[in-house]
Amino acid sequence: MTQKYDTFLLDADDTLFDFTACCQSALRRAMEENGLPYKEGYHLRYLEINNAQWKKLERGEITRAQLFATRFVLFLRAAGLPEAGAARLNESYVSALSEECVPIEGAEVFLQKLSGMGRVYIVTNGSARIQKGRFARSGFERYLAGVFISEEIGAYKPALRYYEYVAAHVPAFAPAKTLLVGDSLTSDIALANAAGLDCVWFDRAGAPLAGGAAPTYIARDYAEVLHIAGCAAD
Repeated sequence: MTQKYDTFLLDADDTLFDFTACCQSALRRAMEENGLPYKEGYHLRYLEINNAQWKKLERGEITRAQLFATRFVLFLRAAGLPEAGAARLNESYVSALSEECVPIEGAEVFLQKLSGMGRVYIVTNGSARIQKGRFARSGFERYLAGVFISEEIGAYKPALRYYEYVAAHVPAFAPAKTLLVGDSLTSDIALANAAGLDCVWFDRAGAPLAGGAAPTYIARDYAEVLHIAGCAAD
C-alpha cells in the first residue's frame, strides 16, 4: 500500500506552538522592562489587535514595517497608556517572544512520528528573529527538512509568491504528494486552496468554517493529522 503524502508543510504558531501562552509571557516581560503596568487579560487585547494587523498584511493592505510600527501604538491606546514608547515596547516584545517556545501538548511526539512518514517543512508568516529563536530552543529542528519564513522570502501566506518560493526550494517537490497543515483559514488554508494543495485545517477549538476556505480535511488533534498523513494513495 502506497502512502499518499511524502512531504508535509506545517504552520508554526497554534499548529506547533501555543501562541497565546507565548504572547502572554512575552508581553508581560516586555511591559515590565519598559516600566509599564501589566494587567491580566492585556495579552488577549493585544492578540485581537495583532491578529487584525496580520490579516491586513495577508490582504496586502499594509507592509510588515507598518504592522510593527502600529500594533503597539494601537495596543497602548486601547490600554490607556502613553503611546510614545510603542517602538521600544515592540522591540522588547520581539526579543522576549523569540525566547518563548511553549509547545502545544504532544507537538514533539507528533513531529517525531510525522518525520518518519516523510519530509517536514515549516511554512510560517512569522519574523525570522522570533521563529529561529523559538525553533532553536524547542529542539524541533531535528525533525525538520527546512524552515520557510515569510520575512526572508519577501512574501506572506496566502500569496502565491510564497508558495512558488517554497515549491522551488523543496527538492523534487510534487504537489500531489504534499499536504499542508495549519490553523489559519485566511493564510494556511487559503494558500493551499490557491496553490491546489491538499490541506488539513488544524482546528483544536472546533471553530466554525468561514470565509470561503475549503480545507481538504479537518483535524481536532495531532492523532487525526497523523491518520490523514498516513492515508493510502487511491
